[in-house]
Formats: sequence, C-alpha cells, structure tokens
Amino acid sequence: MKAEKLKSRRNLNIIVVKKAVLLINVLCLLKLSLLNAQTNQGKVLLGVSSTFSLAGSGPNIMSLGYTTTKLKSNAGGFTEPDPDKTINLNFLPKAGYFVIDNLAVGLDITIALSDSRSTESGYKLTSNSTLFSIGPFVRYYVPAGRVLPFFELGAAWGSATSKFSYDNMSDDSKANVSGIGGGIGLAIPLGNVASFDVLADYNSLTVKNKEDNPDNTRTVSGTLGLKLGFVLFLGRNK
Repeated sequence: MKAEKLKSRRNLNIIVVKKAVLLINVLCLLKLSLLNAQTNQGKVLLGVSSTFSLAGSGPNIMSLGYTTTKLKSNAGGFTEPDPDKTINLNFLPKAGYFVIDNLAVGLDITIALSDSRSTESGYKLTSNSTLFSIGPFVRYYVPAGRVLPFFELGAAWGSATSKFSYDNMSDDSKANVSGIGGGIGLAIPLGNVASFDVLADYNSLTVKNKEDNPDNTRTVSGTLGLKLGFVLFLGRNK
C-alpha cells in the first residue's frame, strides 16, 4: 500500500514537471514569435543611434566623444599650456518600412557637430564643423532566435561647413560629402515593440570643397565604427 502511494506520488510529480516544461517552452516560443512579428511585412521601423569610431582615418565629426589633449615636457622653463578641448557629437535618426518579412528599406539622416578649442602662441584657436546628410538604407533581420542578427547597407549625400577663428582672423569653408557603408549587428529585444541595436560597420566618406576646386581635390576616409541605438517597431501584427 505504501509502495503504491509512493509510486502514485512519483507519477504525479513527473506529470507536474512535464507540464511545467511544456509551459516554459510555450512561453519561449510565444516571446520569440512576438519578437519576430515585429519584423513582419507592413511594419514601420523608427530608430536613432550614435557612432563611436574604433579605427581608421575617419573625420572626428563622425565620432562621439569629448577629448582633452595636453602638451607636457621636462624641458627647463617649460610652461604647460591650456589643454586642447574637442567635443564631437552625432545624431543618426532613421525610418524604414518592411517591404517583406524581415527586410526593411528606408532613409538614414546624419546630423553631426564638432567643436575644438585650443591656445596657440597666446591666441585662442577655435574650429567648428557641422554636417548634414541623408540617404537610403536596406536592413535584413535573420530570424535566428531571441536576439536577431541583421545586415545593413546604406549610402548618403549631403554638405558640411567649417568655421575657423584665430585671434581676430576667421575663415569659412563649405564642402559636399558622400558616403557608402555597411555592417552586421544584433538587435536585443526590449519588450515587444523595441530593441537595443549594436552595429559594427565600415564606412567610406568623401569630402570635396565646393569653392576654388578646379582639380576636383577631395578627401576619402575609411572608418571602422560602432553604432549603438534604439529601434521601435510600429504597426499591427498579422
């Protein structure tokens, strides 16, 4: 009698464990399906990110950060000048539409600012640059699991202005900019309608002066960078 009760209790425990495992599997599949549903055809993608430069010769204006540079020396009578200070900011909004499941096309916008201040021979030297560009992008999500890998390609065209000031002298310049790039990233879900994106990409940026440039002189920079941002997925699920 006692053995039968133990056997019955053991069977009941097995049934409970199986149901718990089944429930967990169902919840995991449901969460995965909800995430994948965000990349269905007809959905709208809205995002914003910033760029952190990792390597390459890309212009400072396309990076994000605050830098101070100090000149030091052990020479006798050396007086350390004020440190050079540079602020680089960029803001990259984007909007896209899923033309088919997992494939979004849309527009990327880049708004960037660089401000540098230093002291040279007792005079203040300032440099300010702004950049605006817009262009298309294509992004494909790989429905591989709870974290979605994706590939992205894009291009952009725009303009940049720079202002230099030294003592009582100043100079302005304007340039056309164009770029192309792409990379691979990961979309980490934040609930059912948002994700945190990490994108490692390579970009080629061409800057060409608008004035006094009969020889079409231009600067081409290649930069390996890291973009961090957030994306919202809007629209009804199927």
